[in-house]
Amino acid sequence: MANKVYFMKTAGKILRWLLWTCFFILLLLTLVILLLQTHWGNNLLRKGAQSYLQKKFQTEFTIGGFELEGLHKIGLYHVMLKDRQKDTLLSFDTISVNFNLADLAFKKVGISSLLVSNLTTHVNRQEKDTFYNFQFILDAFSPSTKKEETPSSGSSWGIDLNKVSLQHISFLWDDKYTGDH
Repeated sequence: MANKVYFMKTAGKILRWLLWTCFFILLLLTLVILLLQTHWGNNLLRKGAQSYLQKKFQTEFTIGGFELEGLHKIGLYHVMLKDRQKDTLLSFDTISVNFNLADLAFKKVGISSLLVSNLTTHVNRQEKDTFYNFQFILDAFSPSTKKEETPSSGSSWGIDLNKVSLQHISFLWDDKYTGDH
């Protein structure tokens, strides 16, 4: 009988500890989501992303603004990326994405609308260079060691894109290596 009482007390303490732990995790997640809805939280995230990518690319990269609306819309504003020669590689005023977060549970990226405005890109390659001016981006995200590729056994992800709005897009291609302009 004493063992049963001891077991019940111990089980009760463990259950209470688990419930409090779950409560604090949910509270922490709620606070993080609420923090990201504030201007201060968006600015903190913007500065962190800008700093990380600037170090990763080893060139000038600026994000003028970041906005997260609820859990369904992300906006990036006034972004500029320079290449290693300090020329503008990419700049835009606005990229806004409306998405369905619930689709991720079904291995699908559901984008209801995508808006890109005032996008300018300048891709070039010099006469004696086999690499384009964006090669540093590919190098920054490529693995440092080659991994042996194994076939995937799981199902693939899908992308559902409903509406795309492109406003004032400029794309300059200057390939002096092959003579394409």
